[in-house]
Amino acid sequence: FRAYRSYLDARPQDDADPLPIVVAGRQGWLEDSSYRAVHENRLTGLVRFLGFVADEDLPALYSMATLFVMPSVYEGFGLPVLEAMACGAPVLCSDASSLPEVAGDAALLAAPTDVASWATALRRALADDALRAELSARGLRRAARFTWAETARQTRALYDHLLTRT
Repeated sequence: FRAYRSYLDARPQDDADPLPIVVAGRQGWLEDSSYRAVHENRLTGLVRFLGFVADEDLPALYSMATLFVMPSVYEGFGLPVLEAMACGAPVLCSDASSLPEVAGDAALLAAPTDVASWATALRRALADDALRAELSARGLRRAARFTWAETARQTRALYDHLLTRT
């Protein structure tokens, strides 16, 4: 939220109305600090917490996003990044954990705790329609590589490798 506040403060005053931040996902153990951060960064009218979103509704949400942003410190795999790419959403995500491996060259990356880096990436992505279109196209190509058939092939290859070692 601090990065978005920084982005907003640096925008020219004659820019269009700022885009809202839509936060989807079940509320959890950090929800109080999230609400507090929204208030402290003067974003109260710009942030919408949707709570739990059913799987069948996620593609519509991703597809409507101007930019999908995932400032995660740790992810086991990064499925939301892959889902967003598969729906054509341009992606900005952390350069930590599994996210760079999932995103490849199809996303802008920023250090998860570097507010200035996130603000710069937001400014870059939101000001450049061509960049967002390129990220969207790259994301669709990247997501197409992650199939269940490929997962099964790689799993079998791993089992074959492990069985031949014994």
